[in-house]
Amino acid sequence: MGWREGPLLGFDLETTGVDTSRDVPVQVALIWTLPHEVLSADSFLVDPGREIPVEAVAIHGISTERARAEGRSLEETAVRLHVAIADAAAAGVPLVAMNANFDVTIAEGLFERFGLPSIEWGALVDPLVLDRHVDRYRRGKRCLDALCTHYRIRLRNAHGAGADAEAAVSLARRIAY
Repeated sequence: MGWREGPLLGFDLETTGVDTSRDVPVQVALIWTLPHEVLSADSFLVDPGREIPVEAVAIHGISTERARAEGRSLEETAVRLHVAIADAAAAGVPLVAMNANFDVTIAEGLFERFGLPSIEWGALVDPLVLDRHVDRYRRGKRCLDALCTHYRIRLRNAHGAGADAEAAVSLARRIAY
C-alpha cells in the first residue's frame, strides 16, 4: 500500500505574515485522515502575543482581538504541534502541507523559541511539489485555490487553517492517482 491509500496528517498554519524568520501562527489545523474520511480535526486559534497586521487579517480574517480572546498561547501551540508531528512521524504517517516549506519553517521556529528538541519530520507530502512534478508546464497560478479548482477539489472557507489542511490532503491524494 502506498502513502496515498493510508493515513495522512493534514497540517496548515495561518500566520501574522509571510516572514518565516519573525512571523508566528494565529491559527493551526491538524487533520488526521484516511482515504475518504476525516478521523479527527484539531483546529484552534493562537494568540500571537502581538498585533496581527491588517494585511494578514484581510487574508485570513482573524483579528488581534479575536486571537487574544479565543487563542491558545504560542507555547501551548508549539507543544501541541511538536507532539502531533512527532506522533505522526513515529507512526509512519506522512504529513501533508501545501507549500510545506513555509509551515515547517514557522513550526521549527516555534519549537526553537520554546526550547523543544529537534523533531524528526518523517515523510512530508506537498501538493504544490506534486503538481509541479506531474504538470510542469501548465501556465497559471499554483496557489491552493487555483490547484483546488484545477483538480476539482472542494475548498470551503479558503484561508481557514482547517479547510486548507483538508483540501491539501484531498489534493495530494488526487494528484498522486
